[in-house]
Amino acid sequence: MIDLKKVYVSCLAAISVCSVGHAAPSDKLFAADRMAELCGDGPDGERYVGRGALALAMYNAAGLPAQFISEQSKRSIEERAVKIMRQDTLPLDFSTNTKQKKGFEEAFEDVRGSFQQFLAGDWESNKYYTVRTSISGSLLPKHFFGTANAAPVITIVCEDAKAPMTTAKRISNLSDKVRLRGKVDDLLLAGNKVDTASPAQISFTNNTGTGKKTAQVDGVLGFFFDIGTEGIPVSLIPYVEYHNKRTTKQDTPVDKIETLTIGGLFSTQASTGEVEWDLSLAPQYVIDIAEDVEFWKGEGFLDPSFSIGSGVTVGRYNIMSNGDVWIKPDVKGILEAGHVVKDGQSPILKKGDDFFGIGGEVSLSLFFPNAPLIGNFVFGTSYRHVELFSLPIDHAAKWIVSADYKLGGSENYTLSFDFEKGRNAQTYQDEESWKVSLGLRF
Repeated sequence: MIDLKKVYVSCLAAISVCSVGHAAPSDKLFAADRMAELCGDGPDGERYVGRGALALAMYNAAGLPAQFISEQSKRSIEERAVKIMRQDTLPLDFSTNTKQKKGFEEAFEDVRGSFQQFLAGDWESNKYYTVRTSISGSLLPKHFFGTANAAPVITIVCEDAKAPMTTAKRISNLSDKVRLRGKVDDLLLAGNKVDTASPAQISFTNNTGTGKKTAQVDGVLGFFFDIGTEGIPVSLIPYVEYHNKRTTKQDTPVDKIETLTIGGLFSTQASTGEVEWDLSLAPQYVIDIAEDVEFWKGEGFLDPSFSIGSGVTVGRYNIMSNGDVWIKPDVKGILEAGHVVKDGQSPILKKGDDFFGIGGEVSLSLFFPNAPLIGNFVFGTSYRHVELFSLPIDHAAKWIVSADYKLGGSENYTLSFDFEKGRNAQTYQDEESWKVSLGLRF
C-alpha cells in the first residue's frame, strides 16, 4: 500500500512526475477522517462529500501528474479532476514512456475500484456515511461524478458527529487562502503550482570592489476569496505589496526604491476553442515612499494557455516534458493605466498626470526534477516590455535571469540567484543588480 500523505505531498510539486507503478492507492483515502475532510454544507443543512473535492483527492492519490489539472482557482482544478474521474478509462496520455503510462493507467483503475468498493459499502468507514441513490444495482463512479450526458444520481451524506472535520483540516483551509509571493499575478498560483510562483525575498549584497552595499526586500501578501458562481469561476485576492531596495556607498545613500501598494486582484477564466484564457484585473493605490509620490493604477493581465502542435504547449499551466527535462514557456499581455495624485521627487510621475501602457511579458522556466545535483533548482528568464503614453519615457522594459534552489526540497523555502536589469514596474526607476536572496512562499 502507498502512503497517501507521501503521494499527495509529492503531487503538490508541479514539476514532479508522480508514478505509483502497480500498487493500489491507500485505503486511507476512504477512511472516515479522510472522507470527513471532503465534506461540505449542502443547501438543505446536511453535509455532503463534495464531488470536486473527492475527484481531486482521487487524482492525487493515483499519483497523476499535477500540471494536467492545475489552474488558479480551486473550482477549476476540481472541475477538471471530475471530468477525468468520471471516465471509465484514463482519458489523457500523461507520458510517452510506455512503462510509466501503464503505471498511470493501473493507478487510475485502482483508485476508481477503491471508490466503487466504498459505494458498495465494503469499507469500515461506510458506517459513518450514507450513500443515497435513485437507481438500483451496482453503483459506479460515474453515477457519483456524472457524465457528459447524464447528471449525478448519487449523493454521499456525512455523519458529522462520528466523522467531524479535523482541526488540522480547518487550519489547512485557512493556509490555502493566505498567500505570500514575489509578484502580484503569482498570487493566482496555488496548490500544485506553488513552486512555480516567485517567492517573497530578502537579500543583502556587499561589493567590496566598489564599496557599495545593497539591502532588498520584496513581497506580496494576499488573501484568496472565491466569489464566483456555478460555472463562472471568479476569484478576489486583496493584497499588500512592499518593495524596498537601498544602496549605500561608504554608508552614504546613493540609490533607493521603496513602494507600498494596496490593491485587489480579480481573476476569471474563459475558453475559446482550444485556448484557455486567464483574465485578471488589479486596481491598486501605490505609495512611492522614496520619491514621495502617490498614484492610482490599474493593471490588466491576459494569459493564454494553448498548444501549437507536436507536443509544444504555452501557458503558465502547461509544462512540456520528456521525463528528464521540464520546460514551461509563458506569454502574457499587459495593460496598465494610472493617475498621479501627489507630486514628489520623481522625474517621471508628476501630479495630475494620466498615463497608459500596453505590452507583454514572455518567460521560460526549466526544471530537471530527476537530476541528482540540480533536481531542486528552477531556472528561469523573463522579459517584460510595456509601451508608455503621456509620460517622459516611452517604454519600460526589464530582463530577469534567475536560479531558485528549493531548500530541503521544499517549495516554501528557496535560495535564489538573480540578475535583473531595466525599469521598476511601479515607479519606472532604472535598476540593475545581481543578488543572492532567501525566499519564502506559501
